[in-house]
Amino acid sequence: MGLNDLSREILDKAQGEAKRIGAWADSKAAEALFRAEDEKKKLLAQVNGEASAMSESEKGERIAAARLNAKKLVSEAQEEVVAKVIRQVQDELESMRGKKQYQNFLAKAIRSALKEIPGDAIVQVNKDDLASVKSIRGITVGAPIDCSGGAIISSKDGSVRVNATFESLIEEKKDEIRRQVFKELFGGKNK
Repeated sequence: MGLNDLSREILDKAQGEAKRIGAWADSKAAEALFRAEDEKKKLLAQVNGEASAMSESEKGERIAAARLNAKKLVSEAQEEVVAKVIRQVQDELESMRGKKQYQNFLAKAIRSALKEIPGDAIVQVNKDDLASVKSIRGITVGAPIDCSGGAIISSKDGSVRVNATFESLIEEKKDEIRRQVFKELFGGKNK
């Protein structure tokens, strides 16, 4: 066997070995490609599932936020209505001033407070009502106060004090007014 024959035989063996190694590599590559495709499909399914869950979660969060905001807006609107009604009550009380009803209210409030105060009392009213209270026996008229109506009645030593001003009466009745407004206007649904 000559050199050429030996070279050819070595070359043929090398080519055969290269074909066998190429086929083996192709099969391993195909197997790796199949696994990669399978892994890609699983990963895509997982990502899609997570994205869908995140989307649902985000959608739920947005709906909850929108509901919370709507509830806040309704609550604010209801509070505005309550505040408006309370202002109307105060305006109505103030519009009574100068009428016989108001004079009767003021005298009755002072007489009622005097029952709680031992001895002489000091009565404070706004400057427009000073003349109205000067005729009441058993009181000393104090310095005028800044109020829209009513009076503050106190013992001379200051140990007992009854606040019968419009502002105090409204503040005292605010919760009751609120409940009534919610009952009448909003079907009792108070926040």
